[in-house]
Amino acid sequence: MKALFPKVNTAGERDRPLSLNRFPGGIHGKSFYQKDVKDNASDWAKTFPYQTSDGEAKEYLVGNDIATLLWTNTLGCIEVNPWFSRVEHPDNPDYCVIDLDPDKHHFDKVIEAANVCREILESIGVPSFPKTSGSTGIHIYIPLDGKYDYDQS
Repeated sequence: MKALFPKVNTAGERDRPLSLNRFPGGIHGKSFYQKDVKDNASDWAKTFPYQTSDGEAKEYLVGNDIATLLWTNTLGCIEVNPWFSRVEHPDNPDYCVIDLDPDKHHFDKVIEAANVCREILESIGVPSFPKTSGSTGIHIYIPLDGKYDYDQS
C-alpha cells in the first residue's frame, strides 16, 4: 500500500524545531510568530520540548515530513523557520549564518560585503556558502557540525 504522504529527502532540515510565521488572515493580514505548539499540535506531529533561556517551557513543532508541512499550511504559515540545530543537540548549531541585507543600500553593496566576508573566511580556512535571501539579501552559511554553542557561533 502506498503511503498517503511519501517520505521526502529533507536530510538537511530533518529533526529541526520550527518557528512558525502565521498569517491567519492571508498575506495582507496581521502575522504572528508561534513557537509553542503545546496542546495545539495533532497527535501524529512530532514535537520537541525545550526550556528557553528565560526558563519558559515550550514545545516546538519538528519538521520531518510532508504531512507536517501541509499542516503548517492549514495554520496559515507562509514562512517556516527551522532552527540551525537539531533536537539531538539543540544548543549546538550545525551552521551559522551571516545575514547581509541591503537596508537602504543597493544590491552592489551586499555583493561587496559578501566578497569581503568570503575573503576573510578563506584567509582563516573557514568554508562558507553564499545563498540569496528574500529578494535583496545574501546569507553566508558557515558549517559548524555542532562543535560550538550558539554564543560561540
